[in-house]
Amino acid sequence: MRVFTGLVAVAKRINKTRSVPHEGGLTDARRIMMDIDLLDHDGIDLLDHDAIDLLDHDGIDLLDNDGIDLLDHDGIDLLDHKGSGLLDHYGSGLLDHDGIGLLGHDWTDLLDHEGIYLLDYDGIDLLDYDGIDRLDHDVIDLLDHDRIDLLDHDGIDGIDLLDHDGADLLDHKGIGLLDHDGSGLLDHDWIDLLDYDGIDFLDHDGIDLLDHDVIDLLDHDGIALLDHAESDLLDHEVSDLLDYEGSDLPDHNGIVLKDHDGSDFPDH
Repeated sequence: MRVFTGLVAVAKRINKTRSVPHEGGLTDARRIMMDIDLLDHDGIDLLDHDAIDLLDHDGIDLLDNDGIDLLDHDGIDLLDHKGSGLLDHYGSGLLDHDGIGLLGHDWTDLLDHEGIYLLDYDGIDLLDYDGIDRLDHDVIDLLDHDRIDLLDHDGIDGIDLLDHDGADLLDHKGIGLLDHDGSGLLDHDWIDLLDYDGIDFLDHDGIDLLDHDVIDLLDHDGIALLDHAESDLLDHEVSDLLDYEGSDLPDHNGIVLKDHDGSDFPDH
């Protein structure tokens, strides 16, 4: 009887532990999700083509192609090519897990605009827009299957990438990238993330991230990351991340992520 009573007490304790959230509102099940890859559908990483992982929280790089790391969680900068990082300002990378946000200017986060954070590793949501989370490191609402479906593999054609109240991220019928009431992607007052009318991609103090007229992606100190004359963004062997003449994003072993001639995004 004493043994049975002890077992019942243990069972109650386990049940109580499962039901009570941890600090920050996490239950055991939600905390387990922290170890699962971003957009892991049936054990397959997003854009896992020939050992290329788009986002792997176990330390695997974003688009690690022949040693070129696009995102290295060990502190290496974005586009660490031959030892030089993209937007490495005073030793702070584009994505640094030491508390420095994406595009950290003056130690602030990307698009810290009226309380809207694009990336904040202190638990703030990724693109917290009117309470809709994109990537909350505490809750992980990147895939909200009740309202928002990111890459619906059942419909494929015609299914939008993050369709939220008619705002399509990728509509195959020519609709813009998260076009809210005719404006660009994340058009907050004067900050346009993507405007198809030629407005800059994060035009901050005269530094254009994507200007369709000036033709430079990150034209900083005369160095262009995307030049229409050269037409390659990360032209490494046969992998073009953005080629305005070949129009593949990226073309890796015949796999087209985006084709400006009208192919799907992504074309599997």
